[in-house]
Amino acid sequence: MPTTSIYALCEPGTLEVRYVGRTKHAVIKRVKEHCEKARYFPERPIEKWIAQLGRQPDYIELATCPPDLSREVEKAWILLFIDNGYDMLNTRDCDRRGAKEKRRPDPCDDPVYYRALVDRLIAEEAALDAPSRPTQRQDAQP
Repeated sequence: MPTTSIYALCEPGTLEVRYVGRTKHAVIKRVKEHCEKARYFPERPIEKWIAQLGRQPDYIELATCPPDLSREVEKAWILLFIDNGYDMLNTRDCDRRGAKEKRRPDPCDDPVYYRALVDRLIAEEAALDAPSRPTQRQDAQP
């Protein structure tokens, strides 16, 4: 089943998160794409920041999820970092060129929804990490 990776780009050396993104490819491939755009076409805040760094930012893979949930999970992580005081480069209501999107209100823009989504994802990940217990002994006679 295909998955999407949610990743963070960070200040080199400090791991202070500055940007959260998503990709269906390897995260390093997406990071290199950001660096290429920063080198030749630094239009968006993320690209301008990378151009100012003069090097590849550090990155962290935050989560993986099904592609149909990737937009929601990405936004949940962005809100989480914004709420915790990080100086984020993500602009939630802008398209790729920085112009305001003309779109219908998204019921998923509710921060409470995203907090619940992050809590659910954390619980699901914890459940996956927990050792599984057999429900019945394999050698037991019926």
